[in-house]
Amino acid sequence: EDVRAQAEESDRRFRSGEARSIFEGVPVAVKDMFRVRGYPMSEGSLWPEGSDRNSPAEKNNYVVQLFRDAGAIIVGTTAMTEFGVTPLGYSVNQQGPFNAYNAKHYSLGSSSGSAVAVALGLVPVAIGADAGGSIRLPASAAGVFGLATTYGRVADDSSSVTHGSMQKSGPIAATARDTALAYAVMSAAEPGNFYSQLYGEPGLPPVHLQDFSKSDLKGIRLGIFWDYFNDCEVSVLDSCQKAVDTLRSLGAEIVA
Repeated sequence: EDVRAQAEESDRRFRSGEARSIFEGVPVAVKDMFRVRGYPMSEGSLWPEGSDRNSPAEKNNYVVQLFRDAGAIIVGTTAMTEFGVTPLGYSVNQQGPFNAYNAKHYSLGSSSGSAVAVALGLVPVAIGADAGGSIRLPASAAGVFGLATTYGRVADDSSSVTHGSMQKSGPIAATARDTALAYAVMSAAEPGNFYSQLYGEPGLPPVHLQDFSKSDLKGIRLGIFWDYFNDCEVSVLDSCQKAVDTLRSLGAEIVA
């Protein structure tokens, strides 16, 4: 009912020439560790009877509200591993999600539901969170794009703050462009927020997408720690090496 109401209001804005942004009318899903008004926030767990976690949230997390303000339609929350403590992606409590391409394989990470939702085409963009790979792992397993942002770059007032300097929120999307556009929305500074205060004055630098489509990477230095690849399969290493070679061919300086 709420999703239908959001869609009708978005349609009204379109018809009247009042679209708020490029995200007007775009469906967005949210990992179940962010408050979404009208939905309980369980963090993939089962809560005892009487817990306020079983009650619908009364307001949106700041990041969620940014998408609402941009005109996006928040379609609900996605399954996640209980409290994000396993990298396999499967939630015993929620009986899923499975890998988007093979139900016999894991979906990985704790933002698994968000990545699978994008991979299956349910939404083009979803919100995730990453402490030890919880955006990066499920995005790779689902063949989509995931951005684990720099710590503090995306303001966060969810319970994930309790994970300290490991936790960062970020987008999972179907394309690199969609990922960048979602990141631009998410990274708007929230005055007085703990994360914004880390940057002191004048606060968080604004995000821009200038030259985003430019293929010339001259002047860009990319650091690679190849020891991370010591235990991967040869096919994985080969794919990563090809990607690095492409970046180098475009003018990037590789620092290893």
